Amino acid sequence: AVVVQGHRRKFPVQEFLALPKPIQDCARHLCVLLRLAVLIHRGRTPNTKPRPRLVVQGDSLNLSFPAGWLDAHPLTRTELEQEAQLLKTAGMTLEFG
Repeated sequence: AVVVQGHRRKFPVQEFLALPKPIQDCARHLCVLLRLAVLIHRGRTPNTKPRPRLVVQGDSLNLSFPAGWLDAHPLTRTELEQEAQLLKTAGMTLEFG
């Protein structure tokens, strides 16, 4: 329930801390993956969806898109910038390009 609650807007840091310790990190990472999937899967046509590459190291995420894709989709770039700020308040780093 916490993963779904956190899939939009402010990241619910306190709710994740209330989970049992063994599943906190896993739940946070699943929530971030869901947030990114929702953000990227905005269009309904298959040819607008990129094949990004995600590399995760602890609380740092690096999301790579095909060359030129973000330039052609400025709204997605703006939303990723906003998402990076929201995740920063949760102690996570999102870099993309």
